[in-house]
Amino acid sequence: MLRTGKAGFRAHLSLVVDGAAWRRPLGIIAAQTHHRSTRRKKQTKKQRSGSATRKVEDKEYARWWRGIRTASDRLKGCESVVHIADREGDSYELLEQMLAAEQRFVVRVRLNRRGRETGDSTWSKVFEVAANATGMFEREVPLSRRKAKGAPQMNKAHPPRKMRTAKLSFAATRVEIPKPYINRNVVPALTLNLVHVTESTPPPDEPAVEWLLYTTEPVDTPEQIAAVVDGYRTRWLIVVGGMATGCTPRGTVGRAPWLRTAEGESYQTPQGGGRGV
Repeated sequence: MLRTGKAGFRAHLSLVVDGAAWRRPLGIIAAQTHHRSTRRKKQTKKQRSGSATRKVEDKEYARWWRGIRTASDRLKGCESVVHIADREGDSYELLEQMLAAEQRFVVRVRLNRRGRETGDSTWSKVFEVAANATGMFEREVPLSRRKAKGAPQMNKAHPPRKMRTAKLSFAATRVEIPKPYINRNVVPALTLNLVHVTESTPPPDEPAVEWLLYTTEPVDTPEQIAAVVDGYRTRWLIVVGGMATGCTPRGTVGRAPWLRTAEGESYQTPQGGGRGV
């Protein structure tokens, strides 16, 4: 049963995408279904404590690592695999798991956690580190119109906007993030590349475009930074295809020299329709 009260199920899907032919989907390589025993109650200001969260054995976000691991196992013949994850993938535990397994990835930043630029002795915040990164180049990007959603929380994460051409600035640096206090049995800190994309002159009535991306990919040149951002854009195939945010590997198999796979979640109905979240 879905949160809407209608019959259906939640699915976390891994979509393979050809990186040689721009964003050409090749099919689903892994799928997981999951459900909640009760409908989620209306959120309140009181959040679950870190100690209470740690005691939960079957955490929902564990599906991300299961999907990444399954996709990686089935793409062992690939020359190169890069996992792409949206905001929900911004988990210290997941980042550590991917690094320990020597997986390459691009993950959109969600949390403004503690962090510092590599070599700096003073801790600040990841958003501040990104804001201080030196811009490498600019690009004009057409933005499609985004309509208002029925759910207020959806409008907060993805506010409505008019169609326009945005002038974006691209920057990158290397960041160190310490483990959260609630996490046990994890490495004390992670070192990652951080890409920052921001719109310097947005319209006065609309929010500026801004992305922060953790990645293991090199970011020393404008071409490398652009490749990271273009790789992350692959995840929109999940939304367009009726899925939701997720992770995306990229690699080489047979005659398709570059592959990407996208993981995400969708609401599937018995009629076969899907609604992205």
